[in-house]
Amino acid sequence: MGTWDAGPYDNDDASDWLEDLFEADPAEWSDIIAETLTAVVDWDDYLEYPEAAEAVAAAAVVASQQPGMAAYAPEMFADDEELDFPESLRDLAVRALDRVVGDESEWREMWDGNGDEAFDVVRELRAALAG
Repeated sequence: MGTWDAGPYDNDDASDWLEDLFEADPAEWSDIIAETLTAVVDWDDYLEYPEAAEAVAAAAVVASQQPGMAAYAPEMFADDEELDFPESLRDLAVRALDRVVGDESEWREMWDGNGDEAFDVVRELRAALAG
């Protein structure tokens, strides 16, 4: 597992997920994001790091479209590109982020005790998504 920073796209799993997203038809992006987030929300057992990292990246893509959150837009977005995600995707992203930082999460275990930067990123994303 390659993690090089606390940002939502700063690990191999999130980077690979983001690349797959951009290779897909933009008309399918909402569905792909929803599928990623739903997988984490519905996860019954111990949440593995790859799925958690993908969910954080998916939530960041959604959050990047909120006012004041352009810094979270993936570099692949055009400067003026705006996406119209349904409100339900924001709610789903909040639930997925809660699962990522909750009990029984490898993401939480990995970052717990390694500084608050990754948790701060997730808190900021969640706040923007929760409105």
